[in-house]
Amino acid sequence: MINIPREAILNFYEAIARYYDRIFPYDPGQKTFTLEAAANAGFTGKLRVLEAGCGSGSLALALAADGHRVDASDFDRGMVSLAKNKRGESDNPSFRELDMRRIADSYLHASYEAVCCFGNTLVHLDGTAGTEEFFTAAKRVLKPGGRLCLQILHYDRILAAGVDRLPLIEDRDIRFDRFYERRHDGRLDFRTVLITPGGDRIENVIPLYPLRRGELETALRRAGFSGWTHFGGFDRSRFGPDSMALVTEAW
Repeated sequence: MINIPREAILNFYEAIARYYDRIFPYDPGQKTFTLEAAANAGFTGKLRVLEAGCGSGSLALALAADGHRVDASDFDRGMVSLAKNKRGESDNPSFRELDMRRIADSYLHASYEAVCCFGNTLVHLDGTAGTEEFFTAAKRVLKPGGRLCLQILHYDRILAAGVDRLPLIEDRDIRFDRFYERRHDGRLDFRTVLITPGGDRIENVIPLYPLRRGELETALRRAGFSGWTHFGGFDRSRFGPDSMALVTEAW
């Protein structure tokens, strides 16, 4: 098993928390994709949705604003605090600091029409074993026929092409550079350089497990999912060798 230190993950998000929503603005396609996945299973109207790895809570808040009941969790206390501050006094969504592999210990089984995990969160887990553990927990909390919605980068493409740098993110007076460096243990060191509005330079390195499509499918199968469809984006575009993202709807 490949272990990714909790301290590394927390230090990474602590470093960028103040600028998180500017670096990673909310994509409304995430909400559309989740609701369409639930509808594919025959679930309409007001849904119960569980989000694992919610970051600053933008998707959970958008779903709750439409009247859906949302429970959301994140591994990082600072992210959960940001999400709660954005929510205000409402009790929907609920936000909790939690390891995503433990969702079946903390939420009701067979209660959710959809479980979603976006933002390349899966690759923070400890390889295929941690991925399968999360999928197993997700299956337990889903209603029969419920949908698991996932999004990571397309690591088959990244590894095959030797990609060592992701597209630069710039927003007015900030700059976020992202680099990949291969390790001998099969992981990638994800190195980031954030230039803040005040001109400060914040550098960080976190190990990630580059989860391949075949590994993801094997973990889904072992966790008890019977089928899935891959897309190249939240717009349900065709997934192919050159796709930047791997977006999956599983049942």
